Amino acid sequence: CPMVAKILGPYERALKRAPVFTTGTVAGVLGFVGDAFAQHVERTGSGRRGVAFDVHRSSAFTLYSLCWGAFGLRPWLHLLNDKFPGSSV
Repeated sequence: CPMVAKILGPYERALKRAPVFTTGTVAGVLGFVGDAFAQHVERTGSGRRGVAFDVHRSSAFTLYSLCWGAFGLRPWLHLLNDKFPGSSV
C-alpha cells in the first residue's frame, strides 16, 4: 500500500540512522498519547469532568516510556533478533 510505504519509509530511515533516539521517541509519544487517553477516560467515566489534565503524571509516564523504549525494549528486541535470525518481518 503506497500510504503505508510513505509513512514507514522515513521511519525506517530514521531507525537506521539513530535507532536509540527513534525508538525512544516513538515510545515516549505513544506513552504520552496513551496516558492522555487514560486520563480522559478516567475523567469522563467517573463523572469528574472538572478535574484538570495531570501534567506531572503524564510527564512522568512519558519519560518512563521514553527510557524503557530506548534502553530496555530496544536492546531486548535486538537480542531476540540475534538469537532468532530471520524470524522477524
